[in-house]
Amino acid sequence: MLTEDQRIIRDTVRSFSQKVLKPNSALWAGKSEFPEEALKKMAALGLYGMTVPEKWGDRIQIQFHLCLPWKK
Repeated sequence: MLTEDQRIIRDTVRSFSQKVLKPNSALWAGKSEFPEEALKKMAALGLYGMTVPEKWGDRIQIQFHLCLPWKK
């Protein structure tokens, strides 16, 4: 069973993936590129630094959370 924070991460990543990544994945793969703009959007969603302890400024500490974005 997922916690509320884990459900939020899952749902956020699922939505982003369906709206931004999936429609462009074939084009990007064909060009062997991943646009910086997509990376910036992922950063804005908080998908980077997920292992940084809360005392250093991140909200999420549990390693399980790392699996959620990549599972989608």
